[in-house]
Amino acid sequence: MLRKIIIALLVLGMVGVGIAYLQYNKSHRDIVAEEATIEVTAVALFDAYATNEKGANKMYLDQVMVVSGEILELDKVNNMVVFKTEDDFGTVNASFDEPSYLEGLTEGKQIEVKGHCTGGDDLGVIITHCSILK
Repeated sequence: MLRKIIIALLVLGMVGVGIAYLQYNKSHRDIVAEEATIEVTAVALFDAYATNEKGANKMYLDQVMVVSGEILELDKVNNMVVFKTEDDFGTVNASFDEPSYLEGLTEGKQIEVKGHCTGGDDLGVIITHCSILK
């Protein structure tokens, strides 16, 4: 009886290791290749999170989206564009995997980026894996 329990535990352990291995090596989403499901301005996106975070999460969280707006700040150290909003303290932050996307950008310029919304709150919204559309 003890032998059957040990064998069952070993089989369950091997199945668990196999599942963990498959999850770890699962391919990642290619945000650049995915089609955007939502188009929104940075001002409207920030306002949605500032007024109703839960509602905004239902609409935008984990979505591939196109965000347009004016560049408030360029953060070349972190490969990030900070969009201007109508709030003095709140921003929409778009992070890029490649620093080359920031070349030619200047503060005050209107741009469109496509990226993955990872959420936000009343202080800011984060868009990751961005690429420049125009």
